[in-house]
Amino acid sequence: MIQNCSRILLYIVLSLSALTGLAEAQQTEAKAKVEAEATDIGSAPDQKALDNLKKYLVGSKWKGTFTVRGKDDKLHTEEYEISGAEKEPKGDQWVLTASIKYLKKETRVPVPIYIKWIDRTPVMVMDQVTLPGMGTFDARVIIRKGMYAGTWAHDEVGGHLFGEITTAAAAAEKAKMEEMKK
Repeated sequence: MIQNCSRILLYIVLSLSALTGLAEAQQTEAKAKVEAEATDIGSAPDQKALDNLKKYLVGSKWKGTFTVRGKDDKLHTEEYEISGAEKEPKGDQWVLTASIKYLKKETRVPVPIYIKWIDRTPVMVMDQVTLPGMGTFDARVIIRKGMYAGTWAHDEVGGHLFGEITTAAAAAEKAKMEEMKK
């Protein structure tokens, strides 16, 4: 009986040792994967990701709110529509054609930006970009799961911004559903 208990105990110890080794190997593999992914941050995505981003942006409507730092706690509304998105052949530079309400007038303007990538997440970067007749702008805006958020500055004024993005495909699907209800 004691001999059987010893064998069972030895079996349990060996099993636990094997499981511990497996768990350590899995942790080491997971750590290596995280480190490998960390080195990819900011790297350029493949052509498919760039094509998908362009398709996502063209015809998209951005509706949200922004704050003005130091002025008040009030949220202000904003709306943009992106009618064009062209990536330059080299580097991270894009030109977005956007409809913007400025000084109570809607205007269509080409906006040169950089799109940097954090893993699979695009971040729009305007770095002291002067738009003729409008001033100098600076922004960092992250795009994720139909939403955007970031910081902005226009000359000496700045704040936060956030909202939702409706893609052209989503708008078409919504219109189709509305038509079906009639």
